[in-house]
Amino acid sequence: MAKTSVAAKRLNLEAVRSESDFHDLVAREFAFSDYYGRNLDAFEECFEEFCSGDTVFVSGLSSLPTPLRDYVSKYLNVMKQLEASSPDLFNLVIE
Repeated sequence: MAKTSVAAKRLNLEAVRSESDFHDLVAREFAFSDYYGRNLDAFEECFEEFCSGDTVFVSGLSSLPTPLRDYVSKYLNVMKQLEASSPDLFNLVIE
């Protein structure tokens, strides 16, 4: 079954300079609930709940300092795994 996108969400990482900045951006752009726990498990749970049917565009990864890029990459890997295991859940585009 083909993926059907109902909305586009953009995650521009260019202004992110800390883990806290990243979580603030994610919570705001993905409209996560106040209970978002700012960790991998909470991200996966909220992402599945709040991003179903969306196309998610991620940009600015190369602008992050290396340690922060490594940290954010863990979250992108969760998104890639979710997309692979549930192909109708959402579309992921890393620019």
